[in-house]
Amino acid sequence: MKTLLNRLRESSDHLERESATKVDTLFPNYEVMESAYLIKIRNEDGNWRYDTSPQLEEIGMSHYAILKSFNYINISRPQISVGDSNQRYKNIYFHFGLIFDTVENMARNIVLTGSQLRIREFKNKVKKSNKDLLAEFQKYVETRYEKAFSDMIKYGRPIFYHPQYPINFISILITEKDFKTEYRNFEKSIRDYRNFYIHKPAMDIAINKETSQLFALKKEYINIDEYRYWSYIRKSIEVQLNPHHFDNPISIVEEDLNRCLSLLNVIYGYFLKEMEGISKAVGYEALLRNFDRDSYDFQEHQS
Repeated sequence: MKTLLNRLRESSDHLERESATKVDTLFPNYEVMESAYLIKIRNEDGNWRYDTSPQLEEIGMSHYAILKSFNYINISRPQISVGDSNQRYKNIYFHFGLIFDTVENMARNIVLTGSQLRIREFKNKVKKSNKDLLAEFQKYVETRYEKAFSDMIKYGRPIFYHPQYPINFISILITEKDFKTEYRNFEKSIRDYRNFYIHKPAMDIAINKETSQLFALKKEYINIDEYRYWSYIRKSIEVQLNPHHFDNPISIVEEDLNRCLSLLNVIYGYFLKEMEGISKAVGYEALLRNFDRDSYDFQEHQS
């Protein structure tokens, strides 16, 4: 059975083949994870098995979604332009956000699988009463669900709502404090940059009319008050004010993509270590094959 990455390697599109090369070079643990553990939860036709546990299926689907977002970013990068009706630059950073959400969801299901197999335990403080859960859900429905549902329909963004457990499952698996800080700082910088462009509809790529060179505001300058206004950004480019505040948007994406791949390669190293323990645990085969989803009570196994 071909791995997901092999499909890109054999693509007729040279940008998709380039995506595979980037992952091979900067994120080799991606295919190690699939070859060692996730290919086992797929049928011969490549679809996920219907008789594996929901948590293992979620791990596989998250793994696949990460590659899809990376590929979108890479093939969209050279198409960035001024006045792009498809808003590729904004959508690229939207997909970076999807990657972070999906990696967290993957970590969540790896931790929950370990808990099912009793090789990892949660601290009691993360558990909440039914009353608290209902109150949180009501608040979520009233304030956030409508937008989450709209984003799912419009952008294909999955809805992740897990109030019973901490939202930061990656931190449960990562033990090295400095790396954890590095990853979180990078994630925050990307999310802030994404929000800057997505929530300011007028923001766009700028161009030097004399040289046709493209410009985008760098992450470290998005909080300058004047840059809340597109007219100020255009003026800065036209008269060459503060040129060090800007860079070629294609170069910005390339740098962020390469760094993201490298960081996730380290995170996948922690995932692989956890999956090794999971695969050797008593009861793993029962989660992998002939799993009865209808009769399994996950909350009972958490008590």
